Amino acid sequence: MNALPYIAFLALPLFLLGPSVWGPEALAAGDWNDLIYPFYRFVRDSLAADGRLPFWNPLILCGQPHLVSMNCTALYPTEVPAMLAGLGPERFYALDLVLHLWLSASLFFLWMRRKGVSRGGAFIGGLSYMLGGHLLTLAGAGHPHWVRGMAVLPLFFAALESGRWGLAGAALALPALGLQFQFMALAGVVGLGWIVLLGPGGAGNRAWGVLAMAGTAAALTAVLLVPGWEYYRLSVRAAPSPGLASEWAMSPWEFPGVLLPDLYGTGDGYFGPHLFRLTTDYPGVVPLALAAAGLASGWREGRRWACLAAVSVVLALGPNTVLGEVLARVPVFSGLRTPLRWMTFVHLAACVLAARGWDAVTGGRRVARGMAVACASLAAALGATALWPGPAAHAIGKAGFVERRIAAGETGPETVRETLRNATTVRAVFAAASAAGFAALAAPLPIAFRAGPLVAVAVADLLFASAPYFTFSAPDSGADPVVSAILAAERGRGSPYRAATVEYFGLADRRMGMGVEWAGGYHGLPLAGTKAVLDLASSNGSEGLLSVLNVRYVVAPGPMPPGWIRAGRAGDLGIFRNPGFLPRVFPAARVVPVRGMGDALAVLRAPGWTPTTVPVEMRDGEPALAVGAKGRIAYAGGRDRVVAGLEMQKGGLVVVSDAWYPAWKALLDGRRVRIYRTFGSLRGVEVPAGSHILEMNYDSVSFKIGLWLSLCSFGFAFMRVAWSLSRARVGVRPGGAL
Repeated sequence: MNALPYIAFLALPLFLLGPSVWGPEALAAGDWNDLIYPFYRFVRDSLAADGRLPFWNPLILCGQPHLVSMNCTALYPTEVPAMLAGLGPERFYALDLVLHLWLSASLFFLWMRRKGVSRGGAFIGGLSYMLGGHLLTLAGAGHPHWVRGMAVLPLFFAALESGRWGLAGAALALPALGLQFQFMALAGVVGLGWIVLLGPGGAGNRAWGVLAMAGTAAALTAVLLVPGWEYYRLSVRAAPSPGLASEWAMSPWEFPGVLLPDLYGTGDGYFGPHLFRLTTDYPGVVPLALAAAGLASGWREGRRWACLAAVSVVLALGPNTVLGEVLARVPVFSGLRTPLRWMTFVHLAACVLAARGWDAVTGGRRVARGMAVACASLAAALGATALWPGPAAHAIGKAGFVERRIAAGETGPETVRETLRNATTVRAVFAAASAAGFAALAAPLPIAFRAGPLVAVAVADLLFASAPYFTFSAPDSGADPVVSAILAAERGRGSPYRAATVEYFGLADRRMGMGVEWAGGYHGLPLAGTKAVLDLASSNGSEGLLSVLNVRYVVAPGPMPPGWIRAGRAGDLGIFRNPGFLPRVFPAARVVPVRGMGDALAVLRAPGWTPTTVPVEMRDGEPALAVGAKGRIAYAGGRDRVVAGLEMQKGGLVVVSDAWYPAWKALLDGRRVRIYRTFGSLRGVEVPAGSHILEMNYDSVSFKIGLWLSLCSFGFAFMRVAWSLSRARVGVRPGGAL
């Protein structure tokens, strides 16, 4: 009997994810195909080839930091063992999701039992937490990193409530090792407020709690936090656009859609920010009713959870509120483009209240009858809307964001009406079934017979609401007509090159490892300099800058500039060869000193600019760099190392058209030389006349510092746990007596 809840928690995600766990299909919605699978595959292949994790990804965006790029999850505890075991990304992530969905429910169950909630209440709370919209639909949408964070959230709060600040910090650190720093920031703020307002002891003990939690989290994640801060300052998030903090915020009009999915006629699966966000946060009729019962039961702690939910809803609205506007101006938070993630704490609070509400309902038949009446009334109201959707749809269609969506052609009045009819019909059925289930709780029967129907209704409701967000398809076979056409056109040429495409930007990531490097690609936090140059290169008349970026092939419907050669076709797209293509390493014909990115872009936009006119960032008063370098250059690329053989007739600046980053170190004939930042985003080295070997290595000092800090922290934590276990084994009590 004791194992039954955990078996149920495992069976449900296995059922939902079965096509990927033991079948031939893969999760395919959202970021799965464009980010999660390609990055896992790249790290796995690098680990197999080099025996270590890759710091640098040369295959997209003209080269990009990888391990510390805030989009690589390779240091999460489940990832490297899966790579070493040879698991493919599709199968691994399905199993990983099952594990973390099970963990989310199991840890919630254990936490509620520790708080004195009955087994039934803890079970319904765990089910609601695992299957609720904000958790489960994020799994379907391709956000496994957030699911991992939510899985440890019950442990985080259990540690806060028991005053185990170090454990709370460790719970924050675990998802951050998968580069979920956003979760760490949001949960850290909540934890800080929890300790200050509700922590035991006086002000000194609470101050120590804040320091212990934050210090433990920072120390354990230093391996990524220290180099990650260096990366963050150079990424597009360091200077966020004014609208970034509201890009994934919840509109005030949308909150009713949390209670009734598809209220506004969306009718689609979740995919990114639209004119208004497609809701993924439906908590279910039964959990909502139980949460209301828990709040009304007089439970002393209920008010704190209601307060957390209310504040989190306000923050989820982002800059639409005064509080959200203030937070959006705070460093770090100004770069978090998903204030909607505050709904995580709304979901958790609702499930805590629902667990307590279960005990209130099962312990008092009057409350059960009240819930039955409330759900029956809801069913009647929804049923009326389903029978006469016209007036409701007309009122909803007057909302500004619905009108904009209709004007954009993304939906129509009839679609809004039909979707509303379907949504209200389905929810009316579940509300009526919930009413019957609550009524059964008041019957004079054993609890298993009374509770079974209501639990079944709750599970069916939540699964029915979340299942459409799970899209399965066959895994990529590796065959790609664009890549095949480029490789066929390139056969026998031998020199390194890149390709650029006008297709959907995520396709470059899917093609990583297929034999072609890409100037573009998909990354949530690309280097700011790289993005600025790539944006300029994609504008009209930018073929010279494409040449600088080592782009030999462009995939486009055409036409291309005069002189470009059609080298093949792939469906409706042409494969065009760039006749002005510059090699991966080339000499500068002219050097223009600049002071920053803005000056470099101004040079590139200036009339008469030529590809070998190189803007170089230099300090005031530095001597001018030599130009006119000539000679033969042989290039050999790698993941974290670049080697070039140079035979220079005349010395001067040589440009390496790989992305600039401070972790790169250059050796010329074994002697350390300076790397100049050229074109705002590429590397350059001054080379004298004669024969030389230029070597560039990725050697991050910040990563080494962070690694040693984390190793020492893990060592200290291990010894602390071992010491505690040894004391417990010999029966030492907290007071010191045996």
